[in-house]
Amino acid sequence: MTASILHSADATLDALLTKAESVYKNSPILTSMCTPSFVWGSVTFSVQLTHTTAGKLNSIEIAIFQHKQVNSSPEMNEQDLCAEMEVAVLAQYFLDSFYCHGEGLGLKLPVIKWNLPFFCTLLDHSAVADINTLHSRSLLWKDFLVAPLLIIGGEYKEIKFSGTEDFSPNTNVIGQTIDAYVHHTLIDSGGTLLLADVQGVLSPQKELTLFDPQGHSFLADGST
Repeated sequence: MTASILHSADATLDALLTKAESVYKNSPILTSMCTPSFVWGSVTFSVQLTHTTAGKLNSIEIAIFQHKQVNSSPEMNEQDLCAEMEVAVLAQYFLDSFYCHGEGLGLKLPVIKWNLPFFCTLLDHSAVADINTLHSRSLLWKDFLVAPLLIIGGEYKEIKFSGTEDFSPNTNVIGQTIDAYVHHTLIDSGGTLLLADVQGVLSPQKELTLFDPQGHSFLADGST
């Protein structure tokens, strides 16, 4: 298993990624999940669901993410997963700095966290499905992301705070906090990263877990 972060074409984002990746690699989540005890034999996969698969890491319910097989390739799958990791690392880094700024101002902020994934590569490629084994194996590619499986439904409410291009202001406390966090990320990144399509699950304890971060950023040619 390997962990990898792609570098962007923008020098400012590269510097932020270097700093954020260092913080992320030393986080308790990554350290506890990426121990040598994580091996192929300790993972049990269930029925494949489009590009997402449910499974277990020891006793922990997890979700496994990778490309659908249609119009994709191992290289495209790896590149997109690394890009997802890049946004996740930056999103967590700026959430941490958002809380630091809030504490400095004496603010009591709601409990918000990201459902952070980690990047995995199969060493035994025979476990990957091919045209003859699509219905008997769960993984379509050798590279995949793993994250804790979120509970959605009942008292665990899924909330969408913004769309990919829709940034209408939220009106309640948790939504306005997310708006402030997104604004903070844009300012703290020097205008190089705008989080979008922000969504999460609110627990009965009013703790919010965000997932699947998306981001708009500038490329070296000035495009987004």
